[in-house]
Amino acid sequence: MDWKGDVAVHTGSQCMEYAGHMTGRNFSVQGNILAGESVLKAMMEAMERQGGPLEERLVSALEAAEASGGGDRRGGRQSAALLIVSLTREFEPGSSKFMDIRVEDSMEPVKELARLRDLWLDTFFRE
Repeated sequence: MDWKGDVAVHTGSQCMEYAGHMTGRNFSVQGNILAGESVLKAMMEAMERQGGPLEERLVSALEAAEASGGGDRRGGRQSAALLIVSLTREFEPGSSKFMDIRVEDSMEPVKELARLRDLWLDTFFRE
C-alpha cells in the first residue's frame, strides 16, 4: 500500500495451498499455508468493521483469523509481528517506524502480540 492508500498485491502460482489475498479500502490481507479462504475473509471483515488505530485493527484481524479456523493449516501457532511505518508517528526520530514488535516463540502469539502492543503504546506514546 502506498501513501495514498492504493493497494497492489500478488499471490504467486507456486505458493503452498491455501494461498491468497484480498484487498479493501486502504488495506490488504494475505497469507499462505492457510486453513482456507475463510481465514482471509475473516481478516478482511475485521479490517472493514473495526474503526480506530491501525495497530488495533491489525491485531483484530489476526484474532479473527484464529477464530475462523486457526489460520495456518498446519495447526500450530508460534509467532506474530507488527511493523507499522508512519510519517506522523515514530518512536525513534528519523526512523519512520511507529511500531516494530514481534513474538518469536509463544503458545499464544496473537494474545502476546496484543499485550506487547499495549506495553509499546504505554512506553512510547501514552502520557
